[in-house]
Formats: sequence, structure tokens, C-alpha cells
Amino acid sequence: MAMQTEIYLRADTRIDEQPVPIEATIGKEFFLQLARPATLGTPVSFGYWLHETYKTKVDLLILDDLEGNKKITTAAQLRALARSNPTELQSRLEAHLAKQGIPDKVQKLLAKALLAKITITDLLIDGRKTKNDGKVDKDGGEVDDVGGLKLRFGLEVSFKETGGLDILPNIILDTVTLVVSRFPEGYKFPPRVLLPTIEPMALPAPSYASGYIEFSDNPVNDGKITLNGTGWTLVDGTPTGNQTKRGDDLNATLAALVEDLNGSDDENVSKCSYKVDGKRLIITYNEAAPAGQDFAIAADAKSRGRVSDAKLSVGEEEKALPEPAHASGFITFATNPAANGTIALNGTEWTFVDGTPAAKQTKRGGNLSETLDALVAGLNASSDKNVKRCEYSADKQNGRLVIKYKEAGSAGENFAIGADSDSKGTASGAKLSLGG
Repeated sequence: MAMQTEIYLRADTRIDEQPVPIEATIGKEFFLQLARPATLGTPVSFGYWLHETYKTKVDLLILDDLEGNKKITTAAQLRALARSNPTELQSRLEAHLAKQGIPDKVQKLLAKALLAKITITDLLIDGRKTKNDGKVDKDGGEVDDVGGLKLRFGLEVSFKETGGLDILPNIILDTVTLVVSRFPEGYKFPPRVLLPTIEPMALPAPSYASGYIEFSDNPVNDGKITLNGTGWTLVDGTPTGNQTKRGDDLNATLAALVEDLNGSDDENVSKCSYKVDGKRLIITYNEAAPAGQDFAIAADAKSRGRVSDAKLSVGEEEKALPEPAHASGFITFATNPAANGTIALNGTEWTFVDGTPAAKQTKRGGNLSETLDALVAGLNASSDKNVKRCEYSADKQNGRLVIKYKEAGSAGENFAIGADSDSKGTASGAKLSLGG
């Protein structure tokens, strides 16, 4: 019996961070296939690869430093902007093309072409003989075993990610696909994943170190976050350098902050990409783990932010923060307050009365429980600038008015509380405290 030796080869590669196996049979006959379509990226990303790998600068593909924008100098920064804001990337590329002297009518068309996604849809080389299985040629004769080298190569260029290519009014081009095949008559290309002795082995998706800063409220002027040693400040005036102008609310501030951070050319800041999730600034290292796990993050009190941890780590983006601490305290009443008894809340006096209550007054109930219910309702509804800084609740079992400062952290530790003798109350301390 004739013996034949064959070598089955599988290479698991990653193309654009997606697993793409390449399989081959090597022996008396040769067979090679790309086991699935492979996305290569865009002409712009290829230009950045050439620039970083071979120091070859293709001026048309390397975005200039335009007014109001930071220069994109690395492929990592390009990928980060493509992930976080593809519309902005297209508009910046159009502006760059304008600076290169490209006519107005061509800029949008060329920008979409340079951001088109290029995919190898087919790659198969078959040097094996194929049995005729009773096939006949066009003249009715029997087909011999099909030998020789058979080739198939397919390429797709997709403009869908940029909304399609407008080639004529009302005609939008989404994809262009080219397939080149060379094969003898009677040959049929086999399906993918043909090797019987090798099971497809999926590569795990890459993990990235990440973390976040969660903001309790809009940062105050000069609030600062720190990204691997680089301080970034939120300001009311015109921002310069590593600064972002505060918005009217937290949403506006975070939107401006993300745009500025993703456009920064600071050597620390540009190592990550940034996005907003609710009240969180999500920070993701651009290189796959284990890189990035030494990247430190911090936030000061004025920023009103809390970090998920001192450094980025894998899975940190999903980590839940513990409930933040609030300064608190209480006033314990020995019995129902007397008429005209008062409590003090950071300088505002609140009085117990028997008649119809006016502003900053509570009508006494028939017992302490009823009085506490009325007091809590009145305080929580008050518009007084001092009173409304806190939330109020009743601990009837202990005869207490519980006072909790609304803003988390140490800010509430300066909030003074007190009670006079007619109120029959005793404060837990002169001021609220985090241990209150």
C-alpha cells in the first residue's frame, strides 16, 4: 500500500483584533485557505501603520493640527477617535483634505473613500487533484481528474460606516466586491473549514485595562482630575492647555471633557480613549492588557469625582462603587417640643408653634411622633438656602430628627446644628460629621 505524508497547518491570527485562522495542507498536494473573512482596516489606518512602522509619511493620510483640534499622531489615537466619535473623525479628515488643497466638491467623497472598510472575503489556493465524479465536459466527454493550481481571491470595500458613497443624485454606493478565480473546467471550490483533523479554535477577545471617574455633580471651578500624573482642570474661563471649560450642567461638562481628552496629544492622556456613561467618565487603555494596569487615575474634592480604583485594571469599567459617605447627625427630643422652642440648622432657626405655621415653622402635634412627621415634611419642602442642603427623616423609636447632608464627602462637616431648651432637643454634636 502506498504511503503518503501530509502536514496539516493552522495559524491563528488576529486581524483588527478579530480571530482569523489560516489553514493549510502541505504534502504531495497543497491547500491553503483563509477560514473566514478578514477586515484589514481603512486606507487612513494603513497610512498610520506605514508611518509608525517604516517612518513613511503619507501626507494625505496623516491628519494635520487644525485650529480647534489636536493632531492625531498615532494609530492608537486614530482607533480611539473612530470608536468614540466616527462622525468627528470624518469631519476632521474633510478639514484636513481641504488644507491639502483638495477641492470642496471632492472632500466629502474622498474622506468617505479613505475611511472605507476593506475586507478580504476569500483567499483559497488549492493544488490538490479532484476526482471527476462522473463529470463530463461541454462536448460530452469524460473529465479527467482536475489538477493544477486553483485560486480564488475576494475583496470587499464597504462605505456603509460613513453613510455610503454618493456617486450620483439618488444613487448611493454601499459596497464594492471583487472576486477573482482561476480554475480548470469541472472544478468546484470547496467550502471553508475543510481540514478534518483540526477543530477551529476561536481566540478570546482582547481585554483592555479600564476604569472610571464617577461625578456626584457638576465639578466646581478649578476641579481637577489626574491621568497617570497629568492634571486636567475644569475651569469657568477660556481653557488653555490641559483644561476643559465647565458646562451649565454635568452632562455638558462631561461631553466637553471627553472631546478634549480624546483630542489631547499629551503623552499620558493619549494612551487612553474616553467616553461617557451616565455620570461616569470611562477610561480605557488603548493597548490590550496586560498593558495599562499601571495607569493611575485620581480626582480632587472640587471635581466632585470618585475613582473606581487608584489604577486601571481589566474589568474595572463594570466595577460598582460603594455608596459614598455623607455627613450626618441628629437631634434627639426628650419629649414633645414646647411652643416657641427652636432648632438651628446652619444658622437658620426653625420654630415649633401651636397656631398656623408660617415660614420656618412647624405646628406641634398631639405627641412627639406627630410633631416629627410634620417637622420632616416641612424641612424637606423648605426653600431656605441652609435647610435645603440636607435631607431629613424621623427615627421615631429614638425620638430623633435625622439630618443627612446631600452632597457626599467632607463638605457637610461644616453644617452646624443645635436645639434650645424649649425644643426639648439635644444635638448629636455641634456640626454634622461623616461618622454621624
